[in-house]
Amino acid sequence: MVWAIGLSHSIFWNYSLEEALEICSRIGVELLEIWADHPAVYPAIDDAPYISKIRDVLASYDISVTVHASCHDVNIASINPGIRKESVRQMLGSARLAHELGSEIVVVHPGRRTTRYINDSTYIAYAVKSLKIVAGEAQDYGVTICVENMENNPRQFAVKPEVILSIVREVDHPNVKITFDVAHANTYIDPIEYFRRIREYVAHVHLSNNFGQKTPRVHMPLYKGSIDMYTLLRTFYEYGYRGRLVIEGGSYENTVESVAKNVDYLRVVIKELLKDEQ
Repeated sequence: MVWAIGLSHSIFWNYSLEEALEICSRIGVELLEIWADHPAVYPAIDDAPYISKIRDVLASYDISVTVHASCHDVNIASINPGIRKESVRQMLGSARLAHELGSEIVVVHPGRRTTRYINDSTYIAYAVKSLKIVAGEAQDYGVTICVENMENNPRQFAVKPEVILSIVREVDHPNVKITFDVAHANTYIDPIEYFRRIREYVAHVHLSNNFGQKTPRVHMPLYKGSIDMYTLLRTFYEYGYRGRLVIEGGSYENTVESVAKNVDYLRVVIKELLKDEQ
């Protein structure tokens, strides 16, 4: 397989880690992106022995992991220095968790606006400052910090490709790259055009669909929305992206059925693409 297919822990918010892994195993998915602030995982940020419990659960499954850093209730770009300091601590804890679980990357959010009355340059500067601290202190963990582009709404400042590029370039650290969130990009511009602008820094992909700027929900199943998945994957292929594809979209009402349908759909698209490329 050209790409490793994974599932996001966010789909399994009301499931234990073992239940999520069992579903991944049942449908043949090779990767789970663990969220550091998932209720089944969060104690590991402050309780090192808890990581051993997570490793014990993982040992029963032939499934690799990536880690998504804490993002709820934290903000590395906050104008409040206390919130910013704690948010950096949470990012470092997430990086340590990634290292302990054998993940090569940790996905981080760049922060968000505290208020719209402050110029975005302030938030960008704080995000860069925080990420420099995280990248420097987490260097010994050997994980890549992958900064995620955000959805187009009034709370977010890291929406445009130019902004996410400016953050990564200003941090200027070899272990800081980009997580390309396809659905987030589609709420701003065509995700294929978005990817082309940032492609040299993309080290990880979040995959889901939606209906663009007026979508009723940001992360929808791959088979529902305005994004042409075949053309998107062909673009990834042509530009040499061979990393992970982590599915985030799904139906929370029928999780198992929706997840299986998402994975089957993606496999079919990839099979068609590779057949056409021969």
